[in-house]
Amino acid sequence: VQKSLKIKSRAADRVCGVLQEGGCDSVLETKASKFFGIFGWSEVGFSYFSVSLLTLLMFPQWICYLALCNACCLPFTFWSIWYQKFRAKAWCTLCVSVQASLWLLFFCYLGGGWFRGVFPLRIEFFVLGLTYLTVLLGLNRILPLIDRQENAGSASGGADHTL
Repeated sequence: VQKSLKIKSRAADRVCGVLQEGGCDSVLETKASKFFGIFGWSEVGFSYFSVSLLTLLMFPQWICYLALCNACCLPFTFWSIWYQKFRAKAWCTLCVSVQASLWLLFFCYLGGGWFRGVFPLRIEFFVLGLTYLTVLLGLNRILPLIDRQENAGSASGGADHTL
């Protein structure tokens, strides 16, 4: 999220430079860096992982629905890697780390047997989906305000931010 807001951070720059120097910035500048041209993939990821974590902590009995949501995200991982390799011709370390995390989660859910009991779907699954969407929409409304505030601060000589 920091990188998408162009907030300077030495720590984020070091992480992003692991696979390719400037790779994260290059990928963030592509047209495909926004889902439906509206939501930055960083917003989507932040919403997904924050809602998933809070759900796991508050409603651990919904873990089978988290597993199903995770499985629904896996096709995106193939597209993301393909896009970085063949279209963007740049590697975003953070993006690749997210893709790896999605697969690691999948194997944990699979190994834990959490896909059993998913069907028939109950109202909780739809509540979870609506929660993901609500957080994404809220974040999409809030981030431009943070971006404007950050740009105003950097124009007046604001400090370098870290993670």
